Amino acid sequence: MVRRRAVQDGHTLRMKILGDSNIGLFCVATEKFCLVPKTVTEKQVSEIEKTLNVPVHTASIGYTNFIGAFAVANKNGIVVSNTIEDDEKKHLEKLLGINVCALDSRFNTVGNLIATNDKGAVISSLFTEKQKKIISDALGVEAYKVTIDETPLAGSGCLTNNNGALLHRDINDKEKETIERVLKVRAMTGSLGFGSPWVGAIAVCNSYGLVTSQLTTIHEIVRADDALGFV
Repeated sequence: MVRRRAVQDGHTLRMKILGDSNIGLFCVATEKFCLVPKTVTEKQVSEIEKTLNVPVHTASIGYTNFIGAFAVANKNGIVVSNTIEDDEKKHLEKLLGINVCALDSRFNTVGNLIATNDKGAVISSLFTEKQKKIISDALGVEAYKVTIDETPLAGSGCLTNNNGALLHRDINDKEKETIERVLKVRAMTGSLGFGSPWVGAIAVCNSYGLVTSQLTTIHEIVRADDALGFV
């Protein structure tokens, strides 16, 4: 039986949020901050802060808990779904002191469609050239359209920090090489959450640590450690 308490070991934290193991759907992490739902407990906030070594702030987007599905960020800015309400946008701008860009797109789960670090951004092929430029300007990095295992889910299939990237295990060599070039990191393939290839939906990370599903195995963590430059 899987224990329901968070499991923390050095730079890796295994936990659930709201009873769900898809940490990447609920949280956004950068080198400077982490955003979590308002319903996350004080104990969980403390555990995440210890692992990622950055301040953890509570927020909402579209009055939902799915911050990670509706937002993506790096140290320069944050791109959010156009479902964000005015008061939520003002809260993030005041809280973070960085550009908050509400992307006008019918594809509003931007966290599933964009992956970024402080060096580059890979984005879904579903976005237009105009949207690509807006994303690039908001994050302050080059944005490049990619596919992940021939799907448009660039955010769900890529977990990255400034030191490396863990990618969908079935990604092809051309896709992998493109992502390495754009993000300017070495990438490896793998899984998290007991076999899920959608690593960006299962976890968040920065250069200090990894917060992932409670179901993630030790073998998967070892692989992620190597991919993300923790070892």
